[in-house]
Amino acid sequence: MSSPYFSIVIPCYNRTTELERALESCISQSFHDFELIVIDDGSDADVAGVLQRFDDGRIHYHRKTNGGANSARNLGSRLARGKYIAYLDSDDCFYPDKLRTVHAAIAAGGADIVFSRIQVCGNGITYERPIREYSPNTSLTEYLVCNAESVRTSSIVVCSELARSTGWNESVCYGDDTDFLIRASQGKAQTLMLPEVLACYVDTDAENRLSVNVSRNELVRLEQSLAPYLDDDLLAALRVYHYAMLGLTQAPLATFGDIGRVALQGKMPAQKLAYYTLRMLLPQSWFLAIKSSVLRRTA
Repeated sequence: MSSPYFSIVIPCYNRTTELERALESCISQSFHDFELIVIDDGSDADVAGVLQRFDDGRIHYHRKTNGGANSARNLGSRLARGKYIAYLDSDDCFYPDKLRTVHAAIAAGGADIVFSRIQVCGNGITYERPIREYSPNTSLTEYLVCNAESVRTSSIVVCSELARSTGWNESVCYGDDTDFLIRASQGKAQTLMLPEVLACYVDTDAENRLSVNVSRNELVRLEQSLAPYLDDDLLAALRVYHYAMLGLTQAPLATFGDIGRVALQGKMPAQKLAYYTLRMLLPQSWFLAIKSSVLRRTA
């Protein structure tokens, strides 16, 4: 059996309705040389039953004991037969030309890591991320940390060998996409950003959403994972970016020293630094209300 060009890896835990939409977005791809690996992370819901609705031999189902999304991604990466792995969260979806566009870009110039813009949808607001272009001549680490750009998991495509050798850190929950990309981009890995919007990321401010209610312990684990790859100035920028999620009542006082350090070193654009400082100072409900208002006006 010949190996497909892409392996799409979808970790899933109980999201049966969302998974069906994600699967439909994969089956509808205009580029057909792929396999689809769904890792059921110990769901209580009938994930296998959702897959039975699709009569497509490219779909493969594997169930494992619950261990978290990164554990499921790692299993999917090990099972993947494709040259490249395209990661897709079960509540997100690909746009029809996602794989065709990525394949054409790789064929034209080669790349180990490819990511694109993604459309963020939720709470009646739609906008695109990341904002800034990424140049292959610059550091992906500085792009993600200093520019505080957000590259979502469902926009990431990685050479299979690199994905397996890097691995998703199973102790990191928040910021795991940033963590994975920084570690994967070390050495001679070639990174390419595509300007097209190729996927949809479903975002909400629900109370049980990790990105809204992130804990200090989760941020500490992210910092510990990336500490070997970042100098002191970059670590300070990382803390400013991510500790802003905690708000003033939980963020360590040392973070204000980091804000001063980042400002003096010019490690973060002034607008970004002001944004995250404001996020730290304001109550979360106030900040989210202001953010939603601004996005509604600019979307």
